[in-house]
Amino acid sequence: MKTIAISIFSLLMIFAIAVPGYSLSPLENSSSRLVYPAITYQVNIHMSDLNASCGTYIIEVEDANGAAVAPSQVFIPGKLAYFFSEGGPVNSKRTATFENTHTGVTCNSPLTAAPSSRTGLFMPGVTYNFELSPHYPAILPGN
Repeated sequence: MKTIAISIFSLLMIFAIAVPGYSLSPLENSSSRLVYPAITYQVNIHMSDLNASCGTYIIEVEDANGAAVAPSQVFIPGKLAYFFSEGGPVNSKRTATFENTHTGVTCNSPLTAAPSSRTGLFMPGVTYNFELSPHYPAILPGN
């Protein structure tokens, strides 16, 4: 019985030494609170005219079912990057979107952007980039 207890204690000590280096271990911040690393999504906005916009738009990061993984953010002309975070790890699809809220000013040609998606394992403590390029739709002759 004593040998079994020593063996179990030895295994627990090995485990206790190995685990603190794992990325999900808490970090201590300046206010002495424990903070766990999060998955960070950086959505970069690429526009030729960073100050041009008509209407109100939101930027969002969604899961594979279209549900927001973090609160959406209002697009601010001239702002180049938006940051979102969630707990993890997560093995799924994440999609960054740029959407017109259809509130406020009505636009004849609202900005549009193709969604940007990534699929795979998203790990805490890592930042994943998404690229969005909002633009006004091309106006065809005669329209």
